[in-house]
Amino acid sequence: MLGGLGDASTVPPEDRSAKDSSRHVRSTKAKSKKFKKVDESKVDGFLDRARQGIHCSFCGGVKCKHESWEAMKEKRADTAIEGLNSNWVGTDVIASQRPSTSLFLKYLLIQQFKEKQITGVFNLQEKGEHASCGPDGVYTSTGYSYNGEEDLMRHNISYYEFPWPDMTAPQQDIVLRSVQVMDFHVKNSGKVLVHCHAGLGRTGLMIACYLVYSQHMPSAEVIRLVRQERPGAIQTSRQAQFIHDFERHLWRLTQAFRVEISDAIIDVELFLQRQRLVLHGEQADYYRFVPMVIHVILCRLINLTRENASNAELALLSIASSASPGEATLSACRVSINRRRFNVNAMTDVSILSFLVCDWFRSMSTPALSVEACNAIVEIKRKAPGERESLSDEISRIMSKSVRHTLGMVVSAFYVISLPVKSSVKSYAFRCLADSFTHAHNPVKLRHSPVERELIYEFFLEWGESIKDLYFNVNSVDKQHSTIRKIATASSAVLQETSHSDLGQRALTFYPADLVAEDGGATS
Repeated sequence: MLGGLGDASTVPPEDRSAKDSSRHVRSTKAKSKKFKKVDESKVDGFLDRARQGIHCSFCGGVKCKHESWEAMKEKRADTAIEGLNSNWVGTDVIASQRPSTSLFLKYLLIQQFKEKQITGVFNLQEKGEHASCGPDGVYTSTGYSYNGEEDLMRHNISYYEFPWPDMTAPQQDIVLRSVQVMDFHVKNSGKVLVHCHAGLGRTGLMIACYLVYSQHMPSAEVIRLVRQERPGAIQTSRQAQFIHDFERHLWRLTQAFRVEISDAIIDVELFLQRQRLVLHGEQADYYRFVPMVIHVILCRLINLTRENASNAELALLSIASSASPGEATLSACRVSINRRRFNVNAMTDVSILSFLVCDWFRSMSTPALSVEACNAIVEIKRKAPGERESLSDEISRIMSKSVRHTLGMVVSAFYVISLPVKSSVKSYAFRCLADSFTHAHNPVKLRHSPVERELIYEFFLEWGESIKDLYFNVNSVDKQHSTIRKIATASSAVLQETSHSDLGQRALTFYPADLVAEDGGATS
């Protein structure tokens, strides 16, 4: 009985007779037969076809339960697109089963897409997936149940493919790129429809990660929302865990402050490298060489101190390391910034915002302005005026592009803030700025004599006087200064956005209650 196992019962019918007749011949040649290299692609292809065949048998084949509009429409009245098992998740995204060419024609899907302002479709399926499911199966020409170019693109509807296997979670970087494309499309072109096969597992995961990325929503809240709006979505615990992990991945990339011992140490260059991985489109272009979070805080500060001399003086006096607003408040701010949930418009206390800017520089593993750069500044200041190059040329020579634009942006902002205050307060503020850039606030890290530090202070005052509001007034930037012009262009938009106080709006995010409670602001 045991001898029969692995024999005729496991061999395809057409091969069994051949197996019996040639058994003796094969056994005599077994020792001399050479091993052949297995084509793993064929093995993988066979396994994929077997897996898909099993899936289709459970789905129902031609009468697939996930692609049956007739079966679905009796259960739900809030269908997003007639003819498709679909639901709105939020205001900009539809989660859907996969469409097919016959459904495009039968239910006039293109007309419905245009009525619902759907201008993009995201396909998360693999080619050849669920080949026996639904009214069309899949077409050999495309590997899908429809033709993206013919059924969508010729009607001016964008089509994107981001495939990964059914019932699995993808790599975080793949999803990050996918949600960046989705976010760019929604912000610039219109609403989108996302589908896999059933529109549940992969579709739910992608939409959840999009909301975590674009709306800065907590992952647990996102999972509840997606499952509520699209019942059955996010099918496996692995997919749910991926969404939590994706949120933490974004936190690591956007970490501005080291709050826990386990947090990675950062410097200006490393922070900007990570920021470039997260931003996309115009933001990525505008903030290539400056930290976005610091820029936004500076714009808010400028708005709060404009035509308000007392606020301006308070902001300048709050730069020093000794002006901490308190560890509890400071820690709450740092955490909310790290987790991308800092509502700057809910902040009206300029002392907190001003301190945070320099606290960012002071918390770095290495000074933004290196010892070598400081030595070069001292050397410049000791030269006779006729022996020096232009200040902008000297700065370009001694600082990297990221450092000079980051420091220049901060210097420019505090120059603007200092306009209505006494010169003594301005001088004090620029001393504190220089100390935060060089870590001279820490006696252990002092590398220069009092005379040399005085020369460094003078350098930053001179820098401020030379650039004035350059980084915040696009009209004052010459066209040849393309990088500064981009930052100043961003400033125009952010100054407008941060000109009002957003005290009552939660905006799907968490804000530390102790930071804004006194203003009647948002709570966690």
